[in-house]
Amino acid sequence: MGGLTNGVIGIFGALAFFFDLAEEIACDAMDMEGDEQRSSKTIA
Repeated sequence: MGGLTNGVIGIFGALAFFFDLAEEIACDAMDMEGDEQRSSKTIA
């Protein structure tokens, strides 16, 4: 049972990580116009 639980927790952790990463990328993409107006040099 311990191996199954650790696998499930790992899968949910990986999904949460990738969903959060996708959200951050999307927010950075939406903010690019504002960065251009302020002449901000960000990673996005």
